[in-house]
Amino acid sequence: MKALWTLTYYTGVQFARDKVALFWTLAFPVVLMVIIGFAFGESGSASLPVGIVVADRGPAGQAVAQALEGIPIFAVTTGSQADELAALGEGDRRAVVIIPESLTGAWQRREVATVQIHLDSSQQQSAGTALTIVQQVVEGVQREFTQQPSLVAIETHSVQAERFRPIDYIAPGILALSIAQLGLFGATTLVEQRQQRLLRRLQATPVSRWMMLLSMIVVRLVTAFVQTGILLAVALALFRIQVVGSWPAIIGIVIFGTLVFIALGFFLGALAPSAEALIAIVQMVNFPMMFLSGALFPLDFLPEFLHPIAVALPLTYLADILRQIMVDATPYATVLQGMGVLLLFMVAAALLSWRFFRWE
Repeated sequence: MKALWTLTYYTGVQFARDKVALFWTLAFPVVLMVIIGFAFGESGSASLPVGIVVADRGPAGQAVAQALEGIPIFAVTTGSQADELAALGEGDRRAVVIIPESLTGAWQRREVATVQIHLDSSQQQSAGTALTIVQQVVEGVQREFTQQPSLVAIETHSVQAERFRPIDYIAPGILALSIAQLGLFGATTLVEQRQQRLLRRLQATPVSRWMMLLSMIVVRLVTAFVQTGILLAVALALFRIQVVGSWPAIIGIVIFGTLVFIALGFFLGALAPSAEALIAIVQMVNFPMMFLSGALFPLDFLPEFLHPIAVALPLTYLADILRQIMVDATPYATVLQGMGVLLLFMVAAALLSWRFFRWE
């Protein structure tokens, strides 16, 4: 075990000294996310689109509606319950306030009335702001109307909007793309060491070849964690991405996806006679995946005849899984289906690597 950690340490040091690899692994995905995020992200707007459904035509309902319409930060739209909730589901509202038909009667009888607020759970910050303001406004109107302590019950409902900002779609895709590139280009070091006959010299040392492979895998996994942390920090801080899924699930998929593409990278390394040839082969694989996998834009944008190619790309499933977990996007395939396809890629690539890789 001590030999493994020593070898892992020196493999990591060797990777850290490669400035080009560091740039493409850590810096390039961040630069890509920042450029695309600012180019296609959510346009700056200080107003919150809020829908109001006024079922109560009495004085209390009208007073609440007028008070909400007077909030400067709200861009208020009044309509039917069906229309406003549909707009919320499509991402055109941050909140919908439903003023019940019984509001005036309940307050006249000095009884508690329930006001419903439907919130877009994919925009937690703006939805939380809207909830706080609505609650304060309704309670303020109620105190003026009844001259009594609180007679308001706020009932909240969360709705996941179906339409995302472009950056909400792109951020998980860039994370998946960075994981893929880390794994695919990871075999470069191994091929270089084969060219330099370093692998052959290992036969004269206590360190086994498989221990060297394991050390490379450990270094790539650590790099993947660092890479993921940086990308998510940028997405959360600059573009206010709301991660609605489980963090342990995200970590698990990052580990699994990294292992899949490490196996694919080793397979490509088995085919390449030199490090230069490997880079060319990896680019032939990486370039189609970047534009045909749905990592950077929806698969619906592709012509129909390209869809079979997208189905055959492992990055399609990794990006889709991360998008489902991170922002609860509409799936291309279920998580289990996607993981099953990725597992097949990993097992097949590992077996082919074992069959064709040359140590000398």
